Amino acid sequence: MVKRELAPLAAHDLTDQQAAQIRRDILGRARSTVKNPYRYVLRALRADPSQYLPQPPREHRGAGRMCPNHPYMAEPCRACAADRLARDD
Repeated sequence: MVKRELAPLAAHDLTDQQAAQIRRDILGRARSTVKNPYRYVLRALRADPSQYLPQPPREHRGAGRMCPNHPYMAEPCRACAADRLARDD
């Protein structure tokens, strides 16, 4: 179920071990005993799926809108964005 919910959002396929770890993490955060673990995990995944997506490997350098010089930035850093604007003029 974890793999099915996160597959459309993940950049890479989830392994069975990753899915099991995500399920354990979600159930471990419960404040009390969970009566229906399946529904609890499903609700957590649908509420905020990005929290449970695997992180890209350290070697990954940004692509698309991400900063090409500084990995893991959602947008280009200010210096790189300024350089892009200067080139576009």
